[in-house]
Amino acid sequence: MISACLVRRTIAAASVGGLLATGFPAQAAAPRAYVVCWNISNQDIAYRVKPKNCNLPFAGKGAFSADRVDFSKLRWHDWGKRVAFGKGKRFPPGGPPVRTRLILSGREKCDDNYIYRRATVREAGKVIFRYRLYGCQL
Repeated sequence: MISACLVRRTIAAASVGGLLATGFPAQAAAPRAYVVCWNISNQDIAYRVKPKNCNLPFAGKGAFSADRVDFSKLRWHDWGKRVAFGKGKRFPPGGPPVRTRLILSGREKCDDNYIYRRATVREAGKVIFRYRLYGCQL
């Protein structure tokens, strides 16, 4: 014998399934936040979400080694918010890796998404770099 509770659950599930199949408009995807990283393999910029490794190019300068800052092992929190915070390592030219905090801010609307436009690099509690990143080219 089938219990009344099981019958009610089955009817409720079937009616919800029928409502979902009727074609209610799906919710739009949430906007994503991107940062510009230099893609060394094809010598072009790439837009990344929470990159683990990133080669940040300066805005307004050519993409040569003196105009980029290399980061790796990045871990992020507050990504997609007004200000995103990352911890990782920076690789100065000819030197050992340095523990670094990377702060991305200046989030701007780019089509239906966002892009971070300012970067601040901190090491040992002091600001080392502050610069603007490339804008929206999606």
